[in-house]
Amino acid sequence: MTMADARRVADAAAASDRQVFVDMFDRFSPAHRILFEAAHSGTYGRLLELELELRTPLLWPGYDLGLDSIALDVMHGDLDVMHGDLDVLTRVLEHRFGDGQDLDSAVIEYTSSGTRTLKAEGPQNYAAMIDHVLTCLRGETENEISPSSVLDTLALTLDIHHAIQQRTA
Repeated sequence: MTMADARRVADAAAASDRQVFVDMFDRFSPAHRILFEAAHSGTYGRLLELELELRTPLLWPGYDLGLDSIALDVMHGDLDVMHGDLDVLTRVLEHRFGDGQDLDSAVIEYTSSGTRTLKAEGPQNYAAMIDHVLTCLRGETENEISPSSVLDTLALTLDIHHAIQQRTA
């Protein structure tokens, strides 16, 4: 995929009378929703640091995760979260996600008075994304996962992918 390909898809979607959705399920994770809501409401002030730690048990038989695929296949969703407008938190929020078997997640809030775990509750990523698509199709909300909404993040992901490819060539 190239940025030119992605722009053609976004342009075709914009010119169409149909709704087009991109699989950006991380935007709907309960833990990320806590982060987005805090950012948009100004709960903590300005973001000083964000740490996302990805651990995957590689539950896909036959899939070979390597440097040739990690940016596009694994990092893109986290880059999308970081690339959003999360510049309004002052406390450090650390995401902890399950090991693939236990899908619970939490946000850990670090402050000068200690830590506090915020339970990330709500529908899991895919269920929430499907609910979003259905509400869009019923005309009840605006599409948050249109092809144009991912172009900036895709450019960043492709830049990282190309940099990794150059270093490993």
